[in-house]
Amino acid sequence: MSHPLLDSLREKITKIPILKKYADVIETSTKVNIEYFVIVILVILALCIFSGFCASPIVNLIGFLYPAYASIVALESTQTKDDTQWLTYWVVFSYFHVVENFTDYILFWVPFYYAVKCAFLLWCMLPQYNGATVVYNSLIKPVFLKHESAIDEALNALDPLSVKKDN
Repeated sequence: MSHPLLDSLREKITKIPILKKYADVIETSTKVNIEYFVIVILVILALCIFSGFCASPIVNLIGFLYPAYASIVALESTQTKDDTQWLTYWVVFSYFHVVENFTDYILFWVPFYYAVKCAFLLWCMLPQYNGATVVYNSLIKPVFLKHESAIDEALNALDPLSVKKDN
């Protein structure tokens, strides 16, 4: 039985040569269509995230793997728009993780925190939503611009090349 969403998933998987190779191996060895296999994996991941079982490493991998791959592809392309998109994502991702490290003892008690974090990271990374740009422009950029000169002064004071030596 065929369904347009399943057909679309199969098409996306088989477009990428390495995924097609593994899809063929999985289908041959399990006799299960790859789209059903992917759906089962996604359901298992969702259950882990919602239950909290291994949620932190799973969500961190989701927030890292595709963006890292896309960033390398962007660096190897001649376009600069994709570089800006992924650099913005990494700035937001880094700020988020710094804040999270200071608040993790509180966030641990928030119901479905990892599901919300996963949704936030997906929103930030997926180009059709451009969430990282929204977060950057509305939260990070205004604070940075307000304190940029003080940050520059502090960094210049730490720069050993800017220290003048008495002769």
